[in-house]
Amino acid sequence: MSNKVAIFSDIHLGVHQNDDFWLSVANQWGDWYIEQLHKKGINDIIFCGDFFHYRDEISVKTLNFAKDFLDKFSNFNIIMITGNHDAWYKDTSEINSLSILKGYSNIQVFDKLVVHQWYNTDKKVAFCPWGTKMVDIPKCDLVFGHFELENFKMNMFKICDHGDDPDVLVEKSKLIFTGHFHARDQKYFKKHDSSIIYVGNPYEMDFEDL
Repeated sequence: MSNKVAIFSDIHLGVHQNDDFWLSVANQWGDWYIEQLHKKGINDIIFCGDFFHYRDEISVKTLNFAKDFLDKFSNFNIIMITGNHDAWYKDTSEINSLSILKGYSNIQVFDKLVVHQWYNTDKKVAFCPWGTKMVDIPKCDLVFGHFELENFKMNMFKICDHGDDPDVLVEKSKLIFTGHFHARDQKYFKKHDSSIIYVGNPYEMDFEDL
């Protein structure tokens, strides 16, 4: 594994009632993304949740598309954590749609809190799927998650007024990347010398994402 890692999140396959147009958007973006990864010499990818859109059912058409989409990434190593749209329950990832991807040789799916060593270093990285409790996250050098945090942009028109306290999360790590909200957002917490970055979704899916 190299020291270069790509991150993306929240592609919501099947959005808008499994509409063909939105599947084609995801397909075109995937082709562009792979091209960029090759140009930059990146082989390792971290996905921060919400691969599928509908949590209660996934159409056969979208499942078929998802297989073809991931087959394009067969030469990349991918870590995927579950988002709330991938999870059956509202507050835990115990049952999730990403479980069908666990048979892929190049994909690791984390539906529970996992802490790994970062490559060949002594640095620790935590992968926090939807439903991870702040108190359970150990202090790490880096955190990837799918968090709902207060005072961040839920979309381009609204700031989140509920969810977890970001001041608690930044006690866990100096650098945190998260999916969930579609507006890219970043805050620096001077007291802890820590940053939280919302990755954002890679393409607009409605007017709130503009």
